[in-house]
Amino acid sequence: MRTFLHKYGKEFDETLPYACRALNTHAFDGTTVSPYELVFGMKPIDPNSAALIEKHCLWGKPAAERFQSPQESIQLLRARLDEVRTQLTTARLQVLRRNQSLLRQVQYSHKYHVGDLVLRWTPNPGGARQMYGKLAYKCTGPYKIVEVNPRNPDVYRLVPLGQPNREPTSHHVRELCPYITQEAHERQKPAPVGIIEDDLLKELKVGDHLLLKNGRRDFLTLVTKIEGQYVTVQYYNKKKPAKGPFKPMENLNLAWYKPEDESKHPIEVYRPTLTQAQVDLGYVAYSEKLHVGIFYQKRLEESHLTRNAKGITIPRGKLVAVRKSLPTHEPSGEPEQLE
Repeated sequence: MRTFLHKYGKEFDETLPYACRALNTHAFDGTTVSPYELVFGMKPIDPNSAALIEKHCLWGKPAAERFQSPQESIQLLRARLDEVRTQLTTARLQVLRRNQSLLRQVQYSHKYHVGDLVLRWTPNPGGARQMYGKLAYKCTGPYKIVEVNPRNPDVYRLVPLGQPNREPTSHHVRELCPYITQEAHERQKPAPVGIIEDDLLKELKVGDHLLLKNGRRDFLTLVTKIEGQYVTVQYYNKKKPAKGPFKPMENLNLAWYKPEDESKHPIEVYRPTLTQAQVDLGYVAYSEKLHVGIFYQKRLEESHLTRNAKGITIPRGKLVAVRKSLPTHEPSGEPEQLE
């Protein structure tokens, strides 16, 4: 537009209406329909036709003007909209068919051999237990190809890498994604022990929350003290908590207990804070001093939690994201219980 302004010596505000009309009346290649036709349901009138219509004396004596009734106008508009909708649907289906054909050509053109490593494309391997959308896992593996189907060369027999005794499963080439070679996979070096814990300790502070892996049930904890590689945490809990790694963690409160003799189970209460009467009865925080490596290696800030009158709830999406950062150490022995 700047080039035309310089060439013809026009001002920007003078030529802007013409540029807008040119864009709105231009039919796109994908839909063959212009924005003008989508809005008004009729073909745009070009300037030459409009000039002839205005100078109707060129065509002889003008006929009596006839206006459409509102009902006729609505019927005509609906008919034109239906026609445009049909054209758009047809064009969209044609584009989908073309894209599917191109994708099928790419997928079938890749050939694998026995011994190659591949990944399996799965939109959401965890089903309803995992998260959806951009953050969801797209592939699982790696797998090793152990055989090509003799009747259909597009079907391969796979076993998980490192598990040669597993029963092979058959998968079509459409489900597979290329992976690195066996030699490159063996050259990969694991991260040195301690790096992840150092990264967690750099950003960890008193008042943050950590998730403790404990068999089939995880515990939410509050960091109350940091001493080198060890942290002192207070547990969250509630009466009759849900068990299982994929159960929601909701309505949790800080755990407090009253020490008793060893023959009795300690009495626990779950509250944000203790009342003065409970303090006088000898209730203390249910705390432990643990190595930071046995926690999931991702902290939970206060903004990541949802608080209400019943307690603290961890959103499911945040819980799944934290559980991806697995612990680097396994708990050894009974943790030290603090007074």
